[in-house]
Amino acid sequence: MMEQQPVGADDSADARLACLNLMHAYNNLADTGQHVLIADLFAEDAILNANGEEMAGIEAIRAGMRRRTAANLRTVHTCASVQFGRGGAGELTALSTLSVVILTDQPQTLAPTIIARVNDAFAPLPSGEWRFRRRTLETLSQPQPARPSGAR
Repeated sequence: MMEQQPVGADDSADARLACLNLMHAYNNLADTGQHVLIADLFAEDAILNANGEEMAGIEAIRAGMRRRTAANLRTVHTCASVQFGRGGAGELTALSTLSVVILTDQPQTLAPTIIARVNDAFAPLPSGEWRFRRRTLETLSQPQPARPSGAR
């Protein structure tokens, strides 16, 4: 688990805002079915651990996102409880909670389908832009598979 440290005045609010925007861009691209564009939010040597799958490097991330596009799920991702910290080599880190609702065509009361703890590390590029260096999503809760009728 990432050790969180308070972010002081010496850490740029602009950098934290840029990283927060990356987190929201990831969610918005997933929710609009543009998964392949998510890879552009990562550094070339980044690592994404999602749903038990490790994708190392931007091309592996791009391939993983193509598979998610093929799944054709309609989702709403909501990020909450973001806490920034410091990493090594000029990185910023963030720990947050992610709720994902998978939408269906059935009328129903919606609740999060998946709740995950997200552990991020962000790296500045020479251009001054920020990218994900590492993103790990640890599922805390998800629905159990439906039991056959009459099963206990």
